[in-house]
Amino acid sequence: MQSAGSAAHAEAPILIVRPASSTRPSMMTELSGRLVQTGRCLFLVQDEYRWLMTWPTGSELRRRSDGSFEIVVPEQGGIPVGAEIVAEGGQLDGSTATTIFGVPIPENCRGPYWVTDPGGVRLRR
Repeated sequence: MQSAGSAAHAEAPILIVRPASSTRPSMMTELSGRLVQTGRCLFLVQDEYRWLMTWPTGSELRRRSDGSFEIVVPEQGGIPVGAEIVAEGGQLDGSTATTIFGVPIPENCRGPYWVTDPGGVRLRR
């Protein structure tokens, strides 16, 4: 696994942004863990479990001056890879899905997925 500090020459991760028109997950809850980049995948990792993250509408990927990446979430600011986060939303199994919200998913990134609620990702304090 790659941390934010070792990402100086890392390949940009895949950013899956939830369309404004998508339906909400049926089970809304909070999940906390570390945002980890493995290859091009961004996972929320909690103990031995991991979920491929989807991000609220309007989120953008940005490379920081040290070469690491952060996700800029509307009304929340930048969330660096490697940070401890809290994500509101729900799990979507989809472990055989080859796309989610129209984004192709590499085989090593496939589900389960964490579908965030709009505005529902923040740094853990």
